[in-house]
Amino acid sequence: AGAAPASGKMICVAMNTKFRAEVVPGDTLHIETKLIKTLAGLAKMSGQIKVNGEVVMNGDFSLKKLDRRPT
Repeated sequence: AGAAPASGKMICVAMNTKFRAEVVPGDTLHIETKLIKTLAGLAKMSGQIKVNGEVVMNGDFSLKKLDRRPT
């Protein structure tokens, strides 16, 4: 049992990414992430994506939930 998924709009910035193998339509992606730190609503994470147990991409990224603005 994991945490409930976040709702609303978010922005993601990827850094230091490295693609290690080709991914094609139909592949099932398994995404593993590790939370590095949070600060003022910004989450810094590190992660990797695997296909059939092989790492096909890894990198660092930051997530920030966008505030809702009154309409």
